[in-house]
Amino acid sequence: MKKLFLIISIVIIGASCQEIPEVQKPESFIEQPVMEEILYESILINAAQGYNIAKLKLIGLQPDTYVYDKFNIDSATYAQNVAYYTTDIDAYREMNAKVLDRIKAQLAVDDSIETAERKLKDSLRTARAKELQKEKQSERTIEGNSGLPTRTVTDSFARRYRKQN
Repeated sequence: MKKLFLIISIVIIGASCQEIPEVQKPESFIEQPVMEEILYESILINAAQGYNIAKLKLIGLQPDTYVYDKFNIDSATYAQNVAYYTTDIDAYREMNAKVLDRIKAQLAVDDSIETAERKLKDSLRTARAKELQKEKQSERTIEGNSGLPTRTVTDSFARRYRKQN
């Protein structure tokens, strides 16, 4: 039994020690800056596809072929260039790090825009609440209840209460 296991192990090890051919530079080689742009666009389109594919199709964007159409390449050219770039793992890591940094920078810009929009909406909502409070206070003044203290209520319970009445 031990001899059989030894023989099978030697055969498996011998079969796995084969010569792997080196990946040659593709005929239609894509330069590194363009390849970084392709990787960036493919990450963005994959993220958009995962978020809302129906919206992409509604505007007429085909996620499967978007990158190929934009950069005027075919899938074989893309696959050959990816295979070529992955042979130098350090350069490929550097390229992916640049793409990741670019995505993080874009995300920071988008987050700051979203935060500014949210602050604007909140300030408009607060201004509207103060305006409504002044209107109510003027109604109370007309009715003769000007001596009662008033306060601005902006919580969700007060909004629901106002809608019901």
